Amino acid sequence: LDNRIPPELLQEYCAVRMRNHQVNSEVLLSLARGDLDFVILCQEDATLYGPHKEEQMKLEEQIISLGLNDDVVIYNGTDEAGMLLLARVLNFERKAMPVFAFNFVPWEGRNNIPPFEDRPLAENVKLQCTVAGIIPVFIQEKKPFMEQGFIADAMTIINCSHRQKGEDWLGPISPTVERDFAVGDFLRLVQEIRLPLGVADLRFANGGDPGFLKELAERIGLFNLAAYAGWNTSGNSLGTVLAHLSVFLAACKQEEERADWDLHYGFLLNRFLDDVIYQAGIRQRLIKLISDQEDFGSVYRLSPKGCVATAKYLQDFMMLEAWSFYELYIKEKEFTGQPLGKGKIKVDFHGVTTGLPWGRLFEADIKAKISILPEV
Repeated sequence: LDNRIPPELLQEYCAVRMRNHQVNSEVLLSLARGDLDFVILCQEDATLYGPHKEEQMKLEEQIISLGLNDDVVIYNGTDEAGMLLLARVLNFERKAMPVFAFNFVPWEGRNNIPPFEDRPLAENVKLQCTVAGIIPVFIQEKKPFMEQGFIADAMTIINCSHRQKGEDWLGPISPTVERDFAVGDFLRLVQEIRLPLGVADLRFANGGDPGFLKELAERIGLFNLAAYAGWNTSGNSLGTVLAHLSVFLAACKQEEERADWDLHYGFLLNRFLDDVIYQAGIRQRLIKLISDQEDFGSVYRLSPKGCVATAKYLQDFMMLEAWSFYELYIKEKEFTGQPLGKGKIKVDFHGVTTGLPWGRLFEADIKAKISILPEV
């Protein structure tokens, strides 16, 4: 590689890595001096091997030498870090760290290393829980929940890949959505467990699993979930779910008038529309559209003309898909409404707005408008 990379670029790359490593080292010294209470060092867009591993080893040695083992976490992820720290504040304010039960689907997927990460999924689950102030317990395979030997405050289903190399919606080959086992049978068992339920949809990178979401809608009901995420990397989605589920539990402990449940359900719907409808669906159509138009630019940097035209296509596509999604899985459906304390609820959908804030297709700004109606 040294002979294939221009020397000036390689020199700049190594210099930037050294600078960033020195910054991380200085942060640890600040923690040791008492300037900081807690530190997370986020590692994203990595692989099992690479220059980051040597840097991690040096940082871990420094952590041990400074006696900071309980005050620093190095984990996979980045974009979700602020949410995890918010969850940590909420969970520590409650003075009772919640217990989350994790169920991997399929079970063997827990040992796989997701794309863009450098450690097994189960290890990263434990590390992110440490950041968020959550006690994780893993449900044992093929053993009834009531015989697991623990009491949990919430359950998180982790939809993961059974393959050693995970699939990517932005990869050269579109993922295969079909399953090789009966997801519906598993979800029927989950229905019997009366706990707030979060779903970390990690089977694919850069988008959710349409088939799994369909099963969730039909077996459990989408607005009976307390949290859902399936975007970008495994760590990003996992942290989003842990944080949302923590906020959900904290809100359930508050007086009803202090919690805005429209925001909760609105965030859920935004995740469904963004992570599955857009990232695993509409975005693929837009990529094809842009590739057929020479003056639209690229999917990572749209031309001014391409950005305007693509934004209009996005709005039109999303409006159609969102209404169809609502009609199929939400309209005329009754949901438990447990957090509202008013029995069953219905959801009214008032449309969706979209945008491309960065002039590229990697992310979109998607905001659904809904209202929650208690059933009389």
